[in-house]
Order: sequence, then C-alpha cells, then structure tokens
Amino acid sequence: MKIWDLTITTFALSIVCIIVSAYVLGENYFDFNIWIALLIYTIPALILSYANGFTLISFEKLTENIIVKFGIGLIPILVLVGFLLWSNGPLEYIAKFGLIPIFITNLIWIIKNYKFNKKASV
Repeated sequence: MKIWDLTITTFALSIVCIIVSAYVLGENYFDFNIWIALLIYTIPALILSYANGFTLISFEKLTENIIVKFGIGLIPILVLVGFLLWSNGPLEYIAKFGLIPIFITNLIWIIKNYKFNKKASV
C-alpha cells in the first residue's frame, strides 16, 4: 500500500468516528455538537492519519520480518490506548476517535503485507 492510501483510509474513518463520537458525547454535554467536533478535530485527525501512514510505510521498507512489522503497527494503537486511559480533555477525545480507524487501517496494512510476502516467497 502507498502512504496516501493509508492516510486517506485513516482520515475518512477518523471523520466518521468524529461524527459518531460527537453525536454520542453531545447527549452528555450541552455545548458539544457534531459541527464543533468537526471544526476542532479535523486537523488532529489529518495529522494522526499522516503520521500513521508514514510510520507504517517507513517501517515496511526497513524490515522484511512480518512479526516486527506487526509489532511496529501496534505502537500507534498502544500510544492511543495510553492517551485514552491516562489523559483527560482533548487528548482523550483524540484517542477515542483515532483508535478505531488506526486499528482498522493497521489491520488492512498487515493483511496486505502478509499476502504480498506470501506471494513473493512462493
């Protein structure tokens, strides 16, 4: 996969997660709605998406071991879980809407890498 495929996939899923989480959290908070969430958190979603894509592509070129690639793919997920557990405020919300898209994108990346490595070794 190319970096732009990963970035666009993660960004699109992040926007969907921002809308869903803003709708769910908007019921609990009076002044938090979908438009405010999209206005505030679109830039962090884009940065998070690009950083994830850049990390995956750069480590894909560094190593051929699929287990190491899988471990490297888990690093952004573990960082977001840490933000979710030990943070309050904006970082916690970024972890809420970023965890699912990055997890899905990393799974797609791992599956495509595994299939490509399997075809190359035959």
